Amino acid sequence: MKRFIIAILLVCFALILSACGGTEETPTTQASTTAAKTQDPVTTAAQTTEASITTAVSTTASTSTTAAAQTTVPATTTAPVTTEHVHSFGEWKTVTEATCVAKGLQERECSVCKAKETQEIDATGVHSFGEWKTVKEATCGEKGQQERECSVCKEKETQDIAATGEHSFGAWETVTEESCTEKGTEERECSVCGAKETQEIDALGHDPDENNVCKRCGRLIMTDQEQKNAAKVDTMSHSLSESYSYFDLSISFKDASSYSVSSPAIVDVRIVNASGVTVLEKTYVKTQYSSHVYIYYSDITSGIDSTGILYYTVYNPGYFTFSEVGKDVGGLPWTVSLELPTLPHSYSYKLSSGTVSSTCEAESISYEVSGDDLVLTIVGKKTYDKNGAGQSSSCKISYKLYDSEGFVVKSGTIYTQSVAVGDKFKVTQTLYDCLEPGKTYRLEFLDTN
Repeated sequence: MKRFIIAILLVCFALILSACGGTEETPTTQASTTAAKTQDPVTTAAQTTEASITTAVSTTASTSTTAAAQTTVPATTTAPVTTEHVHSFGEWKTVTEATCVAKGLQERECSVCKAKETQEIDATGVHSFGEWKTVKEATCGEKGQQERECSVCKEKETQDIAATGEHSFGAWETVTEESCTEKGTEERECSVCGAKETQEIDALGHDPDENNVCKRCGRLIMTDQEQKNAAKVDTMSHSLSESYSYFDLSISFKDASSYSVSSPAIVDVRIVNASGVTVLEKTYVKTQYSSHVYIYYSDITSGIDSTGILYYTVYNPGYFTFSEVGKDVGGLPWTVSLELPTLPHSYSYKLSSGTVSSTCEAESISYEVSGDDLVLTIVGKKTYDKNGAGQSSSCKISYKLYDSEGFVVKSGTIYTQSVAVGDKFKVTQTLYDCLEPGKTYRLEFLDTN
């Protein structure tokens, strides 16, 4: 009975749907189908029977009254049940490695259905650069360059190499010579970049001689006050006189206002004898505190003339210079040409009877000319005495001085000190007023009778 009632209700529901245009027929069928799938076997059998009844009733229902057709019976609907699969993916695994510029790929797999999921791996952007290689060497003054290459994409990276700053300088070369008072400069050049380096050379400083004149620059080394006085010198007065042993050169200065100025000065002196031979060339200094310059005869080389000209120039470098002055002079030291006896030689002193009283040996002789005098110095020893070796007495040597024409101009006897045999002696003998400048003479030693 229950099944029958259900069948009637289904028929009624179908009629209602049909009255609405049949638009819901298909879904109803689908709903029924879906419901059928969820019923148990008993229900399924009942539904089959009900369906048969519904078909029969439908035929009859077509002739039924309107009132009967409008009866509505609520339908009971069962919702469909669905089951959705959820993947169980494992760890991501790299399929293609990402590089510095190319993306990679990774995937993972469902452990249930084996479905796979993939995704990209971003490019790393990190290059695999090799070692730096020098493209351009750095120099002392210019940067160099080096590069390295990515082993994957071959992209190159470059960077500068700092300039070394280490020049290859050559030897120092003088640009400006240093002086006693001024610094000099020198430079050297880099053989690579041509850069130049300069440095100062210290001033040498003065190198004074015995007159306080610098040997290098020739300047007189002065105090500040002396330099001030030297700067005032305008005119010079001078005179020359002769003494027994020197020439006296007197010098004085005045300024532009004719006031006396005490200033040091350098005096270059040159003496030329009558034969044209320079017998003196020397520099003297007149000090600030004296007006005299003494030119000693001992500084003058003996010549063959006693007369000549004395030239002098007075100056102070950087301050003043006066023209050279020349004055006639006499009394110049002179000499002669003298031929001496051959020594060593023995000379005897003989008595009137012809008996030899003593003998001496002259070993050496020297001389000098003093004015017109000849000064002889003889060195020797006594070798014999007739009164015995222990007897002391003077040795005697006779001499003759001949001129170039063979005339005897001087003769006499040289007496030694009182000496015994074996004693040495040194005796000086002056032959007065016997010489003339530049003449030639010959000296002979003789036995004494």
